[in-house]
Formats: sequence, structure tokens, C-alpha cells
Amino acid sequence: MSLIETARRIIRKSALKQYPLRARLAVERLEDRTVPTTYFTWNGGYANNDFDDARNWYHGGTGPLPGASDSLNFINDPVTNVANPCNNFHAASGPYYAITVNFSSTVTLSTAITTGTFNMQKGNTSQDADGEDITVTASFGWTFGNINISSYSGNLNLTKGNPWMWSGTIAPNGGTVNTGNSIKLFNGAVATVYDGTINMTNAGVEIEVNQNCSFNVDPGAGLSAFITGFSKDFRIKPSGTLALRSGFWTFPGQVTNQGTFTLKAETTANIFGARNENVPDSYYAYQQSGGATYLYGSSTLNTIGAVGIKISGGVLATKYAATDNSPNDCSATINTQKLYITGGDIYIGYGGSHVAFGTLSCIGVVEWSGGTYHPSVRSYGGPGGLGEADLWQSTGVFNVNGGGALAPIVVDAEGAVVYQPPSGVTYVLLKSDASFDTNINPSFDASVWDIDKITVGGVVKHWNLRAL
Repeated sequence: MSLIETARRIIRKSALKQYPLRARLAVERLEDRTVPTTYFTWNGGYANNDFDDARNWYHGGTGPLPGASDSLNFINDPVTNVANPCNNFHAASGPYYAITVNFSSTVTLSTAITTGTFNMQKGNTSQDADGEDITVTASFGWTFGNINISSYSGNLNLTKGNPWMWSGTIAPNGGTVNTGNSIKLFNGAVATVYDGTINMTNAGVEIEVNQNCSFNVDPGAGLSAFITGFSKDFRIKPSGTLALRSGFWTFPGQVTNQGTFTLKAETTANIFGARNENVPDSYYAYQQSGGATYLYGSSTLNTIGAVGIKISGGVLATKYAATDNSPNDCSATINTQKLYITGGDIYIGYGGSHVAFGTLSCIGVVEWSGGTYHPSVRSYGGPGGLGEADLWQSTGVFNVNGGGALAPIVVDAEGAVVYQPPSGVTYVLLKSDASFDTNINPSFDASVWDIDKITVGGVVKHWNLRAL
């Protein structure tokens, strides 16, 4: 065998030999894709204070202009204390990271803008056309200053861009701030108004609380907070919440509720409505087609100007609260020309164990043509024993119109065992200072209960529930 043939044989054997595959594990460091924010501070003074002139920014004079993910600060000159206005403030290719307005001048928008954080501390924003909204996706703070001092319309949209990032605080520290924008909440945003007044200045502005969002007015002890001036509607969408926690509240437009409207204890809401002879629904200053209206102890819901309140679905209920009147106060007042109940459910002392009984007082006429009243009643045992019951009363005529249903809820004295009240025990469930014009539509077991109409001077004044 020649030397060449020997070499070929060795190469062929080596090629056929199997070697086990081995994988070496390693951790590869990923590239950091986070875009760092660049801070720009407004100086102004050049080219009519144009946003797009780099000389107007402290970031190098000839350097880049603000763009997506950057932080913009509008402050007085730290040396001269001069504040030049900013004109032509416009959107970038993506949202800004943060915007702080804290100077003695005005930032004027030329387009709608979006930012993660918006802090309004001093000064003004304005806009040069309709529809130039400010959208905030992560954090909103408004302590002083005015948003949109122009006569053009726009929105302040508070919307949660990330599920773990959102806070909104409106706290003008006892003063008054102004906005020409409608305030709209989206995607689970929560805004809380603290001490001071928000005055909404433009015609047609409104407040809209969308699904899973909350607009809370919570001034706390010794503080006061007010929202005034908006001329259109306060709209609470399904699963949205409006909570008013103390003081007196004025709504110049209608309030339409499909979510949750809450008046906390000893709070008063005045709703003016916007009556239009050509628009039937404008007769109602407050309308609810779903969701709930909760009136805590000693709260008052007033309507002024429009015909009244219409409840066509959902829940209308009073709830417990500790007040000067009672440690478990669940009585509330509705003061309206007419209360229309065409659907839904009515409760007094709604939710939890029934530790007290209360009264839903309506100052005005009640038109009850649908829905169900669920009064709680309690007997203390023994034939002819005394009892307690919730009461729905009206100062005006109580028109039942054959559609209102009565469905009592029986509770015992200790809240432990529900039992049949003794025969003959009666409970006053409905009362009118004027009269009832028709019969009640019972929605209960006729072998257990009966209802008696009590006539005074030839006029039906009470409807009593009587155990058989």
C-alpha cells in the first residue's frame, strides 16, 4: 500500500467516526432598548418664541429639538425670572415623557399632544384651534395654573396607558383654577379633586367618566372642593364612578348615569339640567338607565330648572353613614319637581346587615309606573308586637299608575334568622302628604301579606303592609 492510499484510508475512517454533540449553555446579555429621556427647558425670546427654534431651548441652543420620550420644562428664567411664552407647541413622533408647566406665561398648542406625565403648577396653556387635546397616560397633577384659556374647545383626556401606572390629582390648594377643556377619563383612570375650585370656562364643556374610571371629589375634613361653570353634561358611562364626598355641588347641565353616582353623607348636589322643549329627555336634569345612585345618610339630591329625575333602570338606594342625626343614618332626600320611576329597584339602607331603618323623602310629585320598591321590615315578635320598616314618602301626589311593584324584605330583630312576622303587625311603607291616585301592584306572597290603604278625610294617605 502506497503512502498516499494509507493517508486516504485514515481520512475516510476519521470522517465516519461519530462524536457526541455538546451544547454549551450561556447567558447572553440583551441590548438595553430603553430610550432615555432628554430634558429640555424652555427659554424663549427668539423667532416669535417658536417651539421649533432650537435657540429657545436651554438644551444647547443649536442642538436637537424636543421629540418623543423627552421631558419638557416650562419655568421662569432662573437668573432674570423672565418667562417668555411658547408658541406652536406641537406633537412629536410619539408621546412626550413628561411636561411641566410652572412659569408666569402661556404655552399655546398648535396640535393635540400626548404625554406620560403632565404637571400643571403655574401659568397657562392655550390652543389655536378646536380639537387640540391634551392626553395624559401615566400621571397627572394640577396644583395651580389654567388649562386652555382660549375660546377654542378641546379635551383633557386622562387615560391609563400602562396597567401599573396611573394617578391623577387635582388640588388647587384652596384657590381657583380654570379650564376651557372638557375632562374625560378612559381606561381605568382615577382622578381625585381635593381642596379648591375648578371653574370650567367654555361653552359646551363637559365631564365624562368612562368604563372602570372614577372621578372622586374628596376634600377631606376642613377642606372644600367645587366644580363650577361646565355647561353641558356630566356623563357617567357603564362601570364608571362619580363620588362626591362632602359639601355642596352644582351641575349646570344634565347628569346622565349608567355607572355609579354616589353622594356621601351630608352632601348636597344641585343639578340644573338644560330644558329644551324640543328634546323630551331634556326635561330630566338627572337620568339613570342602568348602574346605581347611592345616597348616603342626610344627603340631598336637588334638581332646579328642568322637570325632574328619571330612573328607568339600575338601583336607587340610600346607604348607611354616621351623621349628627344617627350613628346609622340611612335617610336621604330627593328635591325635584317630579321623580319618575319607570324601572329598576329602590332600596333604603342598601347593602350589609339592616342595622337601622330610614326614609327616602321626595319633595315633589312621584310618578311610579315601573320598577320595584324593596322596603325592609322587622317584627319584634308576639301578636300585635311593634315593628320597624323603611318608608318612602312624598310631599306631593304619589301616582303609582299600576306599574310600581312592592316587594318587602323581612329581617328579624337580631339580623340572624328571618321569620314570619306575627299576624296583625303592620308597617307603614308608603306615605303621601297629598294623596295616592291608584292601587299598588303587590309583588309578594298574598298568603303571608296584605296591603291596606289608609284614608284620611276621604283621601288615601298611607299604604301599610299587614302580616296575615
